[in-house]
Amino acid sequence: MMRPILLASLVALTSGCSHYHGPEGSDTATVVFTSNNVAAQPMVCVPGKGFQSTRYALSRNPFDSEAISQLNETLRKSAEVPASLPAGEPVRVGVQFRETREMGNPAPFRCNAAVRFTPQAGATYSVHFVRDGSQCGLGVSLADGTPAPDAVRAPWECR
Repeated sequence: MMRPILLASLVALTSGCSHYHGPEGSDTATVVFTSNNVAAQPMVCVPGKGFQSTRYALSRNPFDSEAISQLNETLRKSAEVPASLPAGEPVRVGVQFRETREMGNPAPFRCNAAVRFTPQAGATYSVHFVRDGSQCGLGVSLADGTPAPDAVRAPWECR
């Protein structure tokens, strides 16, 4: 089991990808991306730069095991992926899903789901990605579970 972890560590260290770096300070909000056990990539729209992936991706956990947990950490995957957003202005966040090609599946399912809302300073939001067959979508709620009042489905575009 150590070989896959070592290989994944080397890939992670040498990838050098540019990821979303959220703002810091009191005029920010936090979003926590989650899914219904679907591996996918959370994204944040950065005007002028397009959608940027978060440092971590959402993980799929087929079963609870220390080896899977270590592998997910090495691959920068987690069941919850937090990100900070600027507060007081509309933002667009999304999740990108790409199904891997399997034998007998010539056209893997792909989905980009995005929402737009205006986060409030100091608030924490849950952005939950759901994939159900050939459908996918996002839900945005406040920390207490109530839907974010101004969250709306948005096209996958970032200007």
